[in-house]
Amino acid sequence: SRIYVNATGAGILHGAGIRRQSLAEALGTGAPRAGLSSLVSDRHGPREGARLVAAARTLRAHLARHPDRPALEDADGRPCESTLDAWQRFAHGVSRPDIAGALDRALDGPPAPVVPAPSDARAAGVFDAEWIVPLAAGLRLVPLSIPRVRMESVSPGVRRFRFRTTAARLIACVLQLPDEALAEDGRPLRLGGTLEHPGPGEYCRWRDEYYFTGSDGTDPRDNGRTYSLLVPECVAHLETLPFDTIVRHGV
Repeated sequence: SRIYVNATGAGILHGAGIRRQSLAEALGTGAPRAGLSSLVSDRHGPREGARLVAAARTLRAHLARHPDRPALEDADGRPCESTLDAWQRFAHGVSRPDIAGALDRALDGPPAPVVPAPSDARAAGVFDAEWIVPLAAGLRLVPLSIPRVRMESVSPGVRRFRFRTTAARLIACVLQLPDEALAEDGRPLRLGGTLEHPGPGEYCRWRDEYYFTGSDGTDPRDNGRTYSLLVPECVAHLETLPFDTIVRHGV
């Protein structure tokens, strides 16, 4: 009772319900010209699929009762066996356990991931410059926005930014970022000064910590400007993870 229009000029399907036409011809033969976006969205939107879910459950129950039934045995009018036979003839090599597993995953969802228990073993710190230098040279740097809430007070007008993930701290300790790494409103600050007293528009670094001031000596947290730090893309990703994810996975 339905007509399917093949507007691509290709394909191997044929039959009384399949018509080959151009897209313009198809849209001119009854398909509405207005509201096509909503029509497509409606046709491809999620449905409850109650009949399909019920059929899947029936088929799973049948497989549970007859797990070892020969695959191509006569169906004897039983829809479940007819369906299984048809699937196995269509996809060579698919077994009844394969079908049962697919039904379980579809109806129950994927199994919960197995998270290994933490080990008591600990790693040792080793710096292999010969290997790290070429790896660092290939890292792409992106600007990481520094939220105001993460600008810690050091002294009047001086703020400190620290990475909150262990992985980012390790990476930051072995990389030398370019001098223009820290920027105010997109304009690089100068590298120099001291940790406690960088001059106006200056910043300095100590291990994985960055100390900086506003370009005119104002407090970066209160002057309304934006601050960013050039970091490897992986560090930017780690530092923007939700805090509960960082804590839960020990990132």
